[in-house]
Amino acid sequence: MGSFDLLALQEVESADALKAYTEAAAKNGGRWRFVISESGVNVDREADLLGIIYRIDRLRQLETNEIHLIRSKPDGTKYGKADWSLRGALSLRLSAAMDSC
Repeated sequence: MGSFDLLALQEVESADALKAYTEAAAKNGGRWRFVISESGVNVDREADLLGIIYRIDRLRQLETNEIHLIRSKPDGTKYGKADWSLRGALSLRLSAAMDSC
């Protein structure tokens, strides 16, 4: 796959699956961590989560945010009814790690 410091994944089935990807990335060197979305869990089909894997020896996590408004169904209210089976948007704000500068 070449050299990379960050990998974004969709349609992740579980935290265990994302952990396996994180361990595979670490085989290429560096220290790695992952974040996983909260929304995207389904009772009628496999989970459909989002994940971000990044090198903690090069990047420092500043903030994680999941935007839930885009995963609602209309119900006549301003924001609609939350539907956890729909995936929100996962964002991760990073900065360069001090020891990599």
